[in-house]
This record gives sequence, C-alpha cells and structure tokens, in this order.
Amino acid sequence: MGMKNTAVRLAARSVRTSKGRWLALFLIVMLSVGFFAGLKVCRGQMWMACQQYLKAQNFYDYRLYTSLGFTDDAIDALRDRMRSKGVGVQSLEGVKSTDATGAYKDGKGAAQSGVFLLMSMPKKVNQPSLVAGRMPRSDDECVVDDRAAGSSIVGRTITFSDGSGDAVSGLKNRTYTVVGTVNSPLYLNDDRGSSELGSGKRTGFVYLPKADFTSPRYTEVDVTLKRTENQAVYSDAYVNTVKAKKNKIKAALASAAADDYEGLLQNMMKQAPITRDAAVAVAVNQGIDAPSTTVLTRAENNGYASFKNDTSIIDGIANVFPVFFILIALLVCVTTMTRMVEEERTQIGTLKALGCSDFSITMKYMIYAGSAALLGWAVGFFGGTWGLPKIFWWAYRTLYDFAPIPYVFSLPMALLTLGASLAAVVLSIWISCRGELLSAPAVLIRPKAAKPGKRIWIEKIRPLWRRLPFLRKVTLRNMFRYKTRMIMMLIGVGSCTPNKALLERINGTDGVTGVTNLADTRADVSSSVSCLNYIIWLLVLFSGALSFIVIFNLTNINLAERSREIATVEVLGFYPKETRAYALWENLVISILAGFIGLPGGWLFTRFVLSRVLLDNMTFPFIIHGISYLLALICTVIFAAVVNLFMGRAIGRIDMSESLKAVE
Repeated sequence: MGMKNTAVRLAARSVRTSKGRWLALFLIVMLSVGFFAGLKVCRGQMWMACQQYLKAQNFYDYRLYTSLGFTDDAIDALRDRMRSKGVGVQSLEGVKSTDATGAYKDGKGAAQSGVFLLMSMPKKVNQPSLVAGRMPRSDDECVVDDRAAGSSIVGRTITFSDGSGDAVSGLKNRTYTVVGTVNSPLYLNDDRGSSELGSGKRTGFVYLPKADFTSPRYTEVDVTLKRTENQAVYSDAYVNTVKAKKNKIKAALASAAADDYEGLLQNMMKQAPITRDAAVAVAVNQGIDAPSTTVLTRAENNGYASFKNDTSIIDGIANVFPVFFILIALLVCVTTMTRMVEEERTQIGTLKALGCSDFSITMKYMIYAGSAALLGWAVGFFGGTWGLPKIFWWAYRTLYDFAPIPYVFSLPMALLTLGASLAAVVLSIWISCRGELLSAPAVLIRPKAAKPGKRIWIEKIRPLWRRLPFLRKVTLRNMFRYKTRMIMMLIGVGSCTPNKALLERINGTDGVTGVTNLADTRADVSSSVSCLNYIIWLLVLFSGALSFIVIFNLTNINLAERSREIATVEVLGFYPKETRAYALWENLVISILAGFIGLPGGWLFTRFVLSRVLLDNMTFPFIIHGISYLLALICTVIFAAVVNLFMGRAIGRIDMSESLKAVE
C-alpha cells in the first residue's frame, strides 16, 4: 500500500511540475479519440436520423407503376395477389398525381411561379411532416413544399394551370388556400425531379385532398412490408428483404395489370357487339396499349440514394484520416514518456536504491500518462461523438433538413477507443522504462553523459558555412545533434500537411458530371460537393490542431532538456531575443522541412483518400492545384510561429541559478 501511495504522490507531483507535458498528452489523446470516434459514428447517427424520420412517415418499400394506372378494384386485386404469393404487406395505398404550374405571392407580396407536383394527401404511406400551419380540412385547401415556398406562404392562395394558362385536367378546383408547409419523405434532399412543363425542373410539391382529383385512376401505388418495419435503412438485412420479395411483387403487378386491361376490353365488347381483336384495335386508337409495369424500390428514390452516397463519403474519410491521427498520437506518447524517463533517471535510481520495485516505479508513469489518456479519452469520445455528427449535419443542412440528428452511444466504439488509448499508454511506458529499469541504481543516479558535438555535413561546404551567422550554425548543429527529436518532428508535422492539401482539390470539382441525366446535373452535384467544403475545413482544423500539439510538445521537451544550455547562453550575455532565436529557430526550420517532406505524401495520400470515397454515381477527379501546396506550407509555418510565440515566454521563466547547479 505504501509503494502504491508513493507512486500516486510522485505522479501527482510530476503533473504539477510538468503541466505542459501532461497537457500535451491529454490534448493528443483527446484530439485523436474525438476525431476517430466522431467520424466513425457520424454516418451511423445520420442514418439513425433518417431511419427515425422514414419510420415515422411510413416511407414506402416499393413504388408500383403501370401504363394504365390503378383503379380501386385493381388495387384490391393487387393486394390479394401479393398476399397469395406470400408477400407480407403492411400498407398499400394509391396516389394520384400530376404536374402543374403554380402562381402565388411570397411573403413580400412579390409574384412567384413554378412547376409543382400535385399529389393526393396520403393516409398511411409517405405521410408528409408538418413544418408550419396545419393540414388541409376542406377541398379548397392545400399544403406546400416548405423548402420551395417557406412558411411565409401560409394563408395565401396559389393558382394552378396546365402550363398554357388553362385549368389542370383532372383537378376539381383551380385556386387553393395554403394552410401549411410540409416536408415529404419522398424528397429527402433539395432535388424535386423533372417535368415536361416550364424549364423542365420542378420547383416543389403540393399535397391536395384526394377528392380534388377527378380521375378515377391512381398514378402509382406505394407498398410497405411488415418485415422491414424495424430494419435499419441501407442495411444488408433490409436490402436482402426487399430484393427477395421484388420478383413476387413484379409478378403480382403484371397479373393485376393484365386483368385490369382485360376488364377494359370486356367493357368495350359489352358496349358494342365487337370481337376482342376489334376491342384491342379500338383501345390502341384511344392510346390504350397492353400495360407495361414498373417496380421501384427505395434505392431508386433520388433523395434516399443521394443521402446514402453523401454520408458514405464521410465514412470513407473516417476510414483513412483517423488512422494517421492515432499513429501520431502513439508517436507523441512514446516520445514524451521516453524523454520524461530520461530526465528522471536520478529519481528512478534513488527509488530503486530505496527498495522500490520496478513495478512500483513503472506505476508512477502509468498513473501520470494514464490519467492524461483516460481524461483525454472521456472528453474526446463524448465530445467527438456528440459534436462532430452535429457539425456534419449542420454542413448538410442545405441538402438535408428533414429531422434533428439523435445522439447514439456506441459501446463497441467506446471500448475500442478506450482500449486503444490505454494500449498506447502501456506501450509507450514499456518502451520508455524497459531500458532504464535494467540499469543498476548506481548507474542511474549518475548523470548521463551529454552527446558529444560533431561536425555536420553542411560544414564541409565551406563557402556556405562561412557566410552563415552564429545562431544559424547553432540551429543546424542542434538539429543534427538531436536526430531523434528532428525525425519525430518531421514525421509529426509532415503527416499533418497532406490533410490540408485536400481543401483545394475538393474546391476544384466543378466539372464533375454524370450523377443523373437531368439538365441541371452540374448544379446539383456542385451543391452536394459544396457541403464537403465544411468537412474539409474541419479536417484542416483538426490537422492544424494536431500539428500545433506536436510542435508544442516537442518544443516543451526541447526546452526542458536544454534548460542548462539556455541558462548558459543567457549568462554569457545573449539578449532575450537572441536567446529565443537560439532555442526556437530550429522549430521553424524543421517545420519548413517537414512541410516539404509532407507534400509528396500529400499527393499520394489524396489519391488514396479519393480511392476510398468512390461512389456508384459520383467520381472525384484527381486535381491538386499549386496554391494548395503553398497554403499547406504556409499553415505549417504559421503553426510553428505561434508555438514559438508561446514558448518564448517560457524561456524567460527559466531559473538560471537552478539550471546551472551541478547535476550531481
């Protein structure tokens, strides 16, 4: 118990005396865990928001079409045939729809017009969600697409025509009072589809009472299955269930449509004494051919498919970026603890001489680093899994704004990140302590001999070396004298540079085409890609924070190791500005070198990232403009300069008398 208390007290004392080092460990774990966990759960939380919304609105599993349309009798026959084939139908409902031009006045009284899809108000399937106002209660009332018109249209009237100014065929009224605005599960994003009216692009949709449609036939039938009610959207289980029933539904639809067509022919034959062939000829003359059928699933719905693709981009990025963050976090942990153990060799030797076991000594460092890792994990995990999905949801608000995003606690992700954090700490402590603990107490108590000065290869270039000022010579010698620290900084900072290079590449995707065959494809894709800019800026922000922490931590270690050296140059008469340059100038040099080293890595990394975010209907061309490389270098140098600004004050607080005391 006494040894354990000693380890705790020593760890607490180390936290107090080396707050910067402990803070660096805390921040790197927090940043890595938050970034990794937040990105990995982001798609799941966005899909959960979609799942809850579609379940609440009873979104269809299948949408059925025939060239004849559907009568009430045909819908009943279709339901019976589907059940006879073993299709577990939850709901089946016909929808009447037509395109029309709508004229109305906006909230400022300005005249507006657009092409709207008029749909009958559903009772069970694809129910619209009310945003403002109320639902229709009489035949002359309607609700309008909230994204198209906004809540200011509530209380105003809207007049529909067929595009040429005439009344819409098959519609009872021409003018309706808008009593509310709604969202529809049929349109998760801002794409409302195409039309033969106007410019060919729909402005929005309008729901009318079913009684306002005078046509006896429905244009489509929506179907939901019993088995899919509790299955997650986009899951393999859902896709397999829908796929397994599709052929049976096709057969049932074809059979019901054939019977409906046969019924039309029989009615013609009853009205006039003609043969069946003659009835077929009459039907063809009336534009009624043998029926063709179409069965669509959710996967063919533009909004549903686009939501999956857009969120999959985030998941593709999540499979790449956090890995680098975790590796750099491990690198920083190992470096930090190795330096700390080397600095405290005398204390370790004293503890061993007093009879402390290797385990007790190791426990001190476990508590020191473990407390930083555990607290960093807690803040990073809960902050990342709560905050990052909300940021991404906010970024996509211009495309998807149908429901709030829920918080979903992922136990597997929590255990994975906690285990990785603790494993990184244990591994770094083991690497740091194993060499020192094998030494005898007498060896540990004696100070470690300083590394001897060596000539560096640049000194062999005499014309160049003679022209360098003294401080630059010192900087170059220190860089090559402490090769491990330089390599750590090159790797840590250089690994942050590729992430920044992605910003300009995403901005250069205006030429992407081919998502659909709509006339406004490029505008739609540009709108989708523009949302990624927020994501890229977030990645740049995290990369910058990582770069800042790496430079801060290594600079803090550098000053702690060289406090005696810095105090010496102060005693020799260096001015404060010269002392800061003596100690910190190499940060800028190494950061610039790391930036240049990271640029080729950025090129390769960008190709790798793009290969991980390939989608079925969207491809990103590999384009990196020269300005991107320049911006990445500038950002890296700025981060190093900011760290130098902070650490310059720390140099002024170094106690010369304490630092210059004999180590013995």
